[in-house]
Amino acid sequence: MGEELEDYYGKLNELRNGLTVGEIVTPEILIYLEMCESNGIPLMDGGLLNQPHIFLIEASIARTKRSMFEQISGAKTNGS
Repeated sequence: MGEELEDYYGKLNELRNGLTVGEIVTPEILIYLEMCESNGIPLMDGGLLNQPHIFLIEASIARTKRSMFEQISGAKTNGS
């Protein structure tokens, strides 16, 4: 899953820098994470949906990769 997220954000970064990339498919975990966050669903054991611990680990990885991409993008935008 980590590689899938890195590939996704890598393609977004290449596209942002004017490079030609293949099809960009949003990883499923990001779709779920964004749906939960936008609806205010707590992502913790015993939360509204009582999410399984596996999803929590995946969500944590997705948040970390997204944050890394946002920091890199911000640095390039501010440094340009």
